[in-house]
Amino acid sequence: MSFRALRGLVSLLLQLPIALISGGELSCQPVSGCRCEGSGFQLDIGGLFSYPVTIMAGVQNFSFSPCEGLRCTGSQPAAMCQIYSATSLNNCGKTSMSVWSVSSLNPLSFVVTYNGGDPIATTGTNRYSVVTFTSTPDPNSKFSFESFGGSTTPMYTFSIQGQAVSSARIQPKDVRGIVGIILICLTISGVIAYFAGGSVALYNRGARGQEMIPHVTFWKDLPFLIKDGIRFTILLLYSGIQLCCRRYYDKL
Repeated sequence: MSFRALRGLVSLLLQLPIALISGGELSCQPVSGCRCEGSGFQLDIGGLFSYPVTIMAGVQNFSFSPCEGLRCTGSQPAAMCQIYSATSLNNCGKTSMSVWSVSSLNPLSFVVTYNGGDPIATTGTNRYSVVTFTSTPDPNSKFSFESFGGSTTPMYTFSIQGQAVSSARIQPKDVRGIVGIILICLTISGVIAYFAGGSVALYNRGARGQEMIPHVTFWKDLPFLIKDGIRFTILLLYSGIQLCCRRYYDKL
């Protein structure tokens, strides 16, 4: 089995219990407004399109920029900006307040909610945007404004569909680093247990001083054994080189 196949299997095993617990949805912790990390996978929408993306909605437009954000109003970058005119702008959700929910990795389908937008004047309730990304075979990406919940529920819903969505970078986490750390920890723990446990056992048998070191004779001889091994290896290589040169010389 190749490493890529093994990595895919590990990723699948990591996702399975989460999917069973959450009813099929995979949680993904936000790293930024355009990237999240789940258990065994990552999503990154930063390279999907050339941001900001304009979404037409009648007399108003929306500008979507989840990575760098937009300066609609206030100091916090907006992931979604509502534009009526050059002077009439509303922050409809901040890049720093994203919530990710993944319903399917194949085909890719996930929802990103951007909270903390400007409040509605009449109710004081903060605006927020819900963007649904769906991978489809269509090579042309479709950006659409779906609905607005109203002043009591100021939720703006959007849909982004197309083949480009599938290129959101689903990167299984590299388990090699984790495995390496585990092996190092196990090795160190084993060495400590070997010397500590062996010393206690020998002490209980009456050993004192250097005699408490497990297999002390072996450890004393180890430098000389290593030296002999190096000498033997060099001698073996030298003999091999001599043999090859002699055969080549005889052919001449």
